[in-house]
Amino acid sequence: MADLASVDPEGLRPREAERGDGSVEVLASTAAGRTDPPVPLTRRVAPDGTLVEVSLAEVPFGIGPHARPGREQGPALAVGLVEARTR
Repeated sequence: MADLASVDPEGLRPREAERGDGSVEVLASTAAGRTDPPVPLTRRVAPDGTLVEVSLAEVPFGIGPHARPGREQGPALAVGLVEARTR
């Protein structure tokens, strides 16, 4: 994970040229209020073989029996980490 000390507290943008795994960008985007998912869509193959694109814009943590945990905890943790490092 990239070091959060490299985040500019004013603009919440990584200062370093090398961004590593993208952790800082994700945390900064979340703290800035970004709500769109990092993966905007997924592809599935229908029973007849047709390729179907499924938008994840409204369900970044999934839905139904395949929903992922952390809908509240993930964003709160990201905001807390950025706030703690920018004080």
